[in-house]
Amino acid sequence: MLELLGVGKQYDERWVLRGVDLRADAGRVIALIGPSGSGKSTLLRVMLGLIEPSEGRVLVDGEEVVGASAWRVARRRVGYVIQDGGLFPHMTARRNAMLALDHAGRSDRREALVRLTELTGLVRLDAALLDRFPSELSGGQRQRVALLRALVSNPETLLLDEPLGALDPEVRAEAQRELRDLFRSLGKAVVFVTHDLAEAAYLADEIVLLRDGVVVQRGSFAELRSSPVDDFVSRFVGAQVDRVRALLDGAVA
Repeated sequence: MLELLGVGKQYDERWVLRGVDLRADAGRVIALIGPSGSGKSTLLRVMLGLIEPSEGRVLVDGEEVVGASAWRVARRRVGYVIQDGGLFPHMTARRNAMLALDHAGRSDRREALVRLTELTGLVRLDAALLDRFPSELSGGQRQRVALLRALVSNPETLLLDEPLGALDPEVRAEAQRELRDLFRSLGKAVVFVTHDLAEAAYLADEIVLLRDGVVVQRGSFAELRSSPVDDFVSRFVGAQVDRVRALLDGAVA
């Protein structure tokens, strides 16, 4: 379980996050969405321990992610997929996938190698591609390798920052279907950032809408559409409602 209690982040005189409460339980998928500059990616990095909050607490299974211990706590329990995958170009896909385990013990690495084989099937990546370099892979294949790297240590929580943002529309549509199946099969707590409300509605159990670092409203797409708390929510949802319908109708079909 990942939990945020009254989390805020201040840079100089500006608050980029304020009073954020959030709880991600196993088997639940949460989408963070909002306009540019609303604090989505900052919030994700606070969860991971890369940024220390100015106020509030971040807990992973009841253990606080704070100070010098933040990265240690998060690294053992949280998998992270950054924008564009973030693969190192001079390393093979296999080496990239195993990077997070460089400092693990021998038994952990042996288990991870077995798990890597299992995961290639789960993320629908041809195992033969593991010996290629990122430049020899397609955008969708690189994204699958990034998922492998996040999952190989068997984290309890998975965080993703715009995981499909760099893919072209046709590849992205296929990747959305695969990602939804993956989330369901993993049964982990998942939090991901997206700017696409249709993607959030398709993949997530709960949508958390932010503006200026504050959670404006949370709930399913149907709840945000039928019971918006203010005009901002109405406009934000209304601007993308046709895309949401098209994606959800396609999923049902």
